Amino acid sequence: MRKSCVARSGWVVLGAVVWLVACGDGAKRRPLGGSCGFDEDCSSGLCFDSVCLDPDADEDVDGLTNGLELSLGTNPSAADTDGDGKADPDELGPGLSGVDTDGDGLIDAVESATADSDKDCIVDELDAHNAVSDGDKSPDVAEVCPAVGVCVDAKAVLAVTCPTQTDQPVCDFGRVPFHEPVESACDLADNDCDGETDEGCEVGFDGLIGHWQLDGDGNDTGPYRDHGVVTGAVAAADRFGAAGKALRFANVGDRVTVTATHHPLGEATVSYTLWVKPERDARVDQAVGLFSFGEIAENRRSGLVLGAGSNAERCAGYIGQGNDGASESACVPAGHWSLLAVVKEGRRVRFYLDAKPAGEVELAAGQSLRRTSLTIGASKQFASGVVLEPFVGVLDDLRVYRRAIDAAELGRLVSEGTWGAAGTGGNPAQSCLHALRAGRGVGADSDGAVVVDSDGDGPRAAMTVWCDQTTDGGGWTLAWVYGFTDFAAFTAAGNAVTPIPAWPVTSADVAVSRVAPGGPSSSGAIDWAEWEDLGTSFLVTSELAGGFACDSRGVEDGSLATGLEGPVSCRVVGAGAGCAGALPDWVFFWDYGPGLSAENLFFYFDGSTVDNWPTHDACGLNAAPTVTAPTRAGGAVYLR
Repeated sequence: MRKSCVARSGWVVLGAVVWLVACGDGAKRRPLGGSCGFDEDCSSGLCFDSVCLDPDADEDVDGLTNGLELSLGTNPSAADTDGDGKADPDELGPGLSGVDTDGDGLIDAVESATADSDKDCIVDELDAHNAVSDGDKSPDVAEVCPAVGVCVDAKAVLAVTCPTQTDQPVCDFGRVPFHEPVESACDLADNDCDGETDEGCEVGFDGLIGHWQLDGDGNDTGPYRDHGVVTGAVAAADRFGAAGKALRFANVGDRVTVTATHHPLGEATVSYTLWVKPERDARVDQAVGLFSFGEIAENRRSGLVLGAGSNAERCAGYIGQGNDGASESACVPAGHWSLLAVVKEGRRVRFYLDAKPAGEVELAAGQSLRRTSLTIGASKQFASGVVLEPFVGVLDDLRVYRRAIDAAELGRLVSEGTWGAAGTGGNPAQSCLHALRAGRGVGADSDGAVVVDSDGDGPRAAMTVWCDQTTDGGGWTLAWVYGFTDFAAFTAAGNAVTPIPAWPVTSADVAVSRVAPGGPSSSGAIDWAEWEDLGTSFLVTSELAGGFACDSRGVEDGSLATGLEGPVSCRVVGAGAGCAGALPDWVFFWDYGPGLSAENLFFYFDGSTVDNWPTHDACGLNAAPTVTAPTRAGGAVYLR
């Protein structure tokens, strides 16, 4: 590399380079071959790769002087700058001028005639955009890419790529709508462009009777083309971030209406799948509709709703002529994409969340559809045409089958494209419970780090948390790990828990943490402002006092996550046997910190080093702990 203290000009005169030096004389100049940092360090006026060179010499013996090579941008120490087998002089034009074949501002001598930086089957020397693939402009497209199936109408977006060598192009179908590497959709289309349609599907289209992709419209891409009309709903980005590939519903009257579909009448086996991303909605005490076949006004219908819940999540329910059934596990978190599926066989209804079984119900009676109309995005409609209780959020890709689909088929739907399981960087979970329900497993081998984003599309950033997917059914997000300021003098005023979360206390004086603990042995606390979205049920564990899991579901209940004092329903959890018959039933918040109590204290998370002490008593007697040498002097709080 050539270094100079100021910018300078140079020009070529009869093959020699004349250098204009603008630096002062400074220290003594160094001879040829001496070490240097700048051109002015050298008596020759040329410093390259920390060595003083003669601008009139030919360091790499390629017939070009060092000075000329630097003016051209080639390497004076390498006879073949770009390593493509052609010497630098052989890639120059008349009068040793630079030649730029592809017009990108880089001469051929510095652009390889063999390398392909962007893997688009065009070597850099001939590629005007070395960092941007131009594979769609390659003449190889016509030879390499098939011209059948969904590829026929996608010629403009077909491209080739050369992942190994430029003479081995393969077709890139990445931008071809509806293309599938392995055909799975039964839609009367050749999705893998192999000349065969719906291979592997049963007679017809494997039971698919409707496929409303909701790509900003109400069109049905299934075999019957039962198209609908969009009212109010607007185009939105789908789960991959593709603009206009989904529909957003927000207001009363927003819906897609299909006058008649091929949904079977009467009692029939049917399966529904739908991608759902709810938004936060003040009407958490009301059920909202996703879609409904049949007569909504007379309740002769078959469809899916999200029940009353919270801003964190709502759980799915099946509606069927008054014979409804709900799941407590098919719960959809706000701001996150989830695939809901319902399979109805007779009176049995099975729910799935992201291809994982999420509950089953038996209906009290059958149902009999008399009409096959479809409404997407509303749960109630009266004879006047008024639509109430709209779904607020984004819906995508409603599929309806005249048969029972299974978890394996749903798994293929979930893994389409680049979509990953909830809890990954590209698809953060809402909490550890969401990750568990979406298939992150249960058991000790599933405990560990998961990426979560507690408010979905909200302002909070995603973070990595530690999940306990084993204890008490799993789904626990580690929110706080703490120690003590003076464990040896446990009941002294100077002993307190540390650090503490940023919860609503007024007189604590220990450190406050807003950094998620890395694991059960790593101190820290998730920002308390996020706790409620991670779950209002909590699990308190400590070797000093065993463990208690406490549920808080009513609006009047207390919770460490909400900052509200009130009743809780607790149970002993974990290896610690607790104290016979002793359970806390109340959450309190005092000036120094919160705690759990009954007649007396079980836990008091005292954050003051000037008064009180941090009770940890499994018997709830506000007594000092009997464990004097714990493996870890501290404890943890998990949320679910």
